[in-house]
Amino acid sequence: MTLLTVVTRHLLSREEQFAVCAASLRVQTDQDFQHLVLEDSKGHGIEWANRQLIVHKDKVYGDYVFILDDDDQLISENFVAEIRDIVIANDPDLIVMQMDHKGRILPKQGMRCPGFGEIGISAVVVQRDVWMQAIEAFEPKRGGDYPFLTRCYELADKIMWIKKAMSKMQ
Repeated sequence: MTLLTVVTRHLLSREEQFAVCAASLRVQTDQDFQHLVLEDSKGHGIEWANRQLIVHKDKVYGDYVFILDDDDQLISENFVAEIRDIVIANDPDLIVMQMDHKGRILPKQGMRCPGFGEIGISAVVVQRDVWMQAIEAFEPKRGGDYPFLTRCYELADKIMWIKKAMSKMQ
């Protein structure tokens, strides 16, 4: 089975940003991931994009799931390899890491659920079974990732915290 599914919500109006996002995946030293791109070719917006995560949940086949939107990028070319090492050593339900959100490092800590606005979606890797149970909590509105993240924390028995930025918003 594939280690990781990387889900990218992609607006076709953001081709340059998507190219940077995709390039950060192509340079990964460990290529054991599925890249699932959910394209919004008509500019439906965030509500439509958020619903697509639920509509296409059955296309996710990695053991773990990570959302890297088209305006985000991985910082390290060893991201997938580091996730693999954590999974092998710890078998966590949730891996929480920091991300650079326009120069602001989020979250400050990861062992308890951060408050609204204190975490970004590209700061968590979720075990697939937890993902499938929590994805219905993803709300269509802006900020809809927060109820999903809260549900992931509720379902996770084992959380791993990486205190370094692994992704950033472009």
